[in-house]
Amino acid sequence: MVEIDPFKAIRYNAVKLPNLSNVICPPYDVISVPDYHRLLAQHPRNMVRIELPLAQGKKDKYEIAAGFWTQWQNQRILTREKEPSFYGYEERFAVGGQPYFRRGFFAALRVETPGKGHIRPHERTFPKHKEDRLRLMRATHANISPIFGIFFDPKGTAQALIDRRLAEKPLTVCRDDKGVTHRLWKWSDPETIKILKKVVSSGDVLIADGHHRYETAWNYGQERARQDRAKSTSRRAYRYVMTFLCPLSDPGLVIQPTHRAVQLSATLDEWKKRIEPDFAMKPISGLSALITRLRLKNEHFGMGFVLEGGKLFWLKPKAKGPPMPVVSLHEGILKDVPLEHISYGQDARDLVLNLQRGECNAVFLLPPPDKDAFATVCRAGRLLPQKSTYFFPKVTTGLLMRSLDGDVSDL
Repeated sequence: MVEIDPFKAIRYNAVKLPNLSNVICPPYDVISVPDYHRLLAQHPRNMVRIELPLAQGKKDKYEIAAGFWTQWQNQRILTREKEPSFYGYEERFAVGGQPYFRRGFFAALRVETPGKGHIRPHERTFPKHKEDRLRLMRATHANISPIFGIFFDPKGTAQALIDRRLAEKPLTVCRDDKGVTHRLWKWSDPETIKILKKVVSSGDVLIADGHHRYETAWNYGQERARQDRAKSTSRRAYRYVMTFLCPLSDPGLVIQPTHRAVQLSATLDEWKKRIEPDFAMKPISGLSALITRLRLKNEHFGMGFVLEGGKLFWLKPKAKGPPMPVVSLHEGILKDVPLEHISYGQDARDLVLNLQRGECNAVFLLPPPDKDAFATVCRAGRLLPQKSTYFFPKVTTGLLMRSLDGDVSDL
């Protein structure tokens, strides 16, 4: 059974920093070097200093992060809430000119052995990223950025409650430099906590984003438990990870595709040998027509194929196969292509421009993943290829942090 609990968040002090727009940042894995310096220029106390620290002199970057974490709390730049709470969260954004509102709440999610139980991953993880996050966690004893989980709400009970509570005045509102508006609420009342705990515990939680942070939370919890002399560690804060939870049914839950550019010199006939066992190849008139087709609601199972020289095709599956075409792409068409010969991007036109410049030999354009198909794959325990999903926008870092010392809550 999935277990969630309220927690006492650590937040920026609204008296000293009333506008959070200049101190929030994206999660570590999407921050480029230019992004880093731009975020620091926005405010010297931007959370990027702790989320993605840089070494200074003889101090390694994790010591630097721990120093800022301690210093900002001592200076009351960061303060801890007095009561355990769930925190309502809404992101307002646009995709293709259409407005969306993604809604859910933050909670402390009890970690399970990765790959077992009711918390379902969908991507493989890499040791380098986990080691980095583990060292940051050891240094700060904190969750600096949340993971992102999806839960099932078949009766709409949680969705109705969240929508009703989000009609109230928010605790804080800020806007990031990507144009996404973030709104936060605090819910401490027993009834809201009881209802949300019951709905989430009745089904699985799918990890949408933060696989490395989730596995790191498990490893860190095991490490701390071995050091803890208490008779029982089940309620210790380190047994949980800060998580944004969103219902699968939420209309604002947007999954964008990640397209593939491939370096593989092959003729059209050689590509056909790879493609035609699983897909029928149908020529298509141009890139705009191909992109339009990808956006159609009933085209979740096909994909586009662009070959050097300007040849474009729609690939239609010949038989009912995996519910997401990215699986057929990697397990069939590209099964023997080394991963280092595959690059990724969210912008279809950019990848095709790279093809025209000779930076790759072929491009596969994928449709937006179907939410229900994604859920089916996760619940079956199947791991998807790397970068199969892109949940847009990212859940921001800096609105809430969480200590891993003490117990999860004192309710």
